[in-house]
Amino acid sequence: MFRKVILVVGGDSGMLTLLDTMLKRNGYVVMKAANAALALHLIKSFSPNLLVVDALMPDMSSFELCERIRELPHTAKIPIIILAAPNAVKCGQQAANAGANAFVAKENLFSDLAPEIQRLLNNGNRQPSGDVEHLL
Repeated sequence: MFRKVILVVGGDSGMLTLLDTMLKRNGYVVMKAANAALALHLIKSFSPNLLVVDALMPDMSSFELCERIRELPHTAKIPIIILAAPNAVKCGQQAANAGANAFVAKENLFSDLAPEIQRLLNNGNRQPSGDVEHLL
């Protein structure tokens, strides 16, 4: 059986390392991108099964990256989880508007990320729900 590939995107090298370790322990193959430009290249080249995008990125907002991914037919259905600071209700709303499938507050990273990944990878309909309440 093939292992699922998750692309982790963000400008904080510590967060990328933490996510890399956490996801590999859960059996996933992990690719990392320190910026949106590299992420777009990796998405086009390798078609990951899911993206985990940190809200903090150096070259483009996570929301803009999400919108660009949704605009391309061959990447539009890739599930996207956006990570952001605790209590970032505005970020949750922006994530939903940009087409993210889920939003996880960094304070709940260890409890919420793995279940969201499993839900999205096991869900046949991977289109963004548009339900802001689900993302918060």
